[in-house]
Amino acid sequence: MGPVRRRRRPSKARRVLNGYRDASIYSLGALFAVGLVCGGLFFLRPSVSEVEHRELTRFPSLDLPTFLDGTFFSNVALWYADTYPLRDPLVGFDQSLQALYGFSGEARMKGGNVQADELPVAGETPVQDEGAADRRDVEPPDPGELQTEMRNQIMNGLYVEDGTAYSLYYFDQGATRAYADAINEAAKSLEGTSTVYSILAPTNAGVLLSDELQSSLGATNQEQASDYFYSLMDDSVKTVPVYQPLKDHEDEYLYFRTDHHWTALGAYYAYRSFCEQKGIEPEDLDTFQRMRQKGFLGTFYSELQDPSLASAPDVVSAYLPHATNEMTYWDSSGTEQEGNVVNDLSGWIPSSYYSMFILGDQPLSQIDNPKLDDGSSVLLVKDSFGCAFAPWLVDHYQTTYIIDFRAYDGSITDFAREHDVDDVIFLNCLSLAGTYGTADTIMSKVQAASPAATTER
Repeated sequence: MGPVRRRRRPSKARRVLNGYRDASIYSLGALFAVGLVCGGLFFLRPSVSEVEHRELTRFPSLDLPTFLDGTFFSNVALWYADTYPLRDPLVGFDQSLQALYGFSGEARMKGGNVQADELPVAGETPVQDEGAADRRDVEPPDPGELQTEMRNQIMNGLYVEDGTAYSLYYFDQGATRAYADAINEAAKSLEGTSTVYSILAPTNAGVLLSDELQSSLGATNQEQASDYFYSLMDDSVKTVPVYQPLKDHEDEYLYFRTDHHWTALGAYYAYRSFCEQKGIEPEDLDTFQRMRQKGFLGTFYSELQDPSLASAPDVVSAYLPHATNEMTYWDSSGTEQEGNVVNDLSGWIPSSYYSMFILGDQPLSQIDNPKLDDGSSVLLVKDSFGCAFAPWLVDHYQTTYIIDFRAYDGSITDFAREHDVDDVIFLNCLSLAGTYGTADTIMSKVQAASPAATTER
């Protein structure tokens, strides 16, 4: 029997490395375990992201067609990923890391790698028009997918300079045609019942940045894009010019610095243009009582977490209608609620201050003007830009109805007919109007639906 070999004791350096290795393995295993447990906590899944300022994907409804074609399972996977219990802390951490890239405060781009289509001259249709196909039978996107598409459209090309973020616009020929077709379909369906108006709100980049800078960043000129949108609409649609009225006041506080919406003042100039088109006298701004909320940090800040934006928070100003500040609305569950047209949000988190206007994006709202009894009525069909516009309508109609087309489940044209609405205004941000999701959703809701689909009042 030979001599017994003694195992050499690992060196001190080796023991330290082994300790780090074991600690890493245990830590990684613990992290996986925590993730597994959190992933299984279905009852703790959030429905809203405070960091991203949006409603998260809802659990899909189960029906036979979506089960058989696999769509149901894809939507479950989307819901699972979008509502993970630790989503907000993880997204906030990721945004904090991204904020370390480069030097805050310097002019910079986030995204912007979108290739815009060539913008035709207004009134001219290209020989090969990708949007010429009939999209009347196209299924609208799932609400969660629609919200994601809209968010990406706004946030995909952000230019930051001097403590302000700007959302660039990229023209899409097919989506533009599809949106115009949807508005034309509404006018055709409501012929003899309602007058249809179209308002396209430019993003802040279109009004506040020079044409030369936008072009150098690959963005589309929004004045020309608005003209082209309108050139595709039938003569029965009354188009409201908004770009130039805003441009004439570009040195005023028309848009927020940290959020993608226009201010009440920006919406006011659009309202004045609407009044001119309709042939009525607008109310003077200095006759309204104003309410203010300071410290607003909106969607741009949530996306970028840029210290230069946080150093100059926005102020949200809202103007109370003369006739009434009372409003009835129906929430996402269909429950009737009472609220205000302009709301004091003291005590709310500052990121929610844009909800001063009509309490944000409710499916259906109604405002009754006690000072009029002429039976006049208006239906505002909107995205979130319409929230700041809605209060300006109250004094001109006996009844103001507001539908957020993304959340309302019924037929817009059926609603207008049943309530004998005089004017129907489609108001959308130019960037959001230029998406297939918006166009297809509106098209699906301006076509006739069964009476049961209509929200009851």
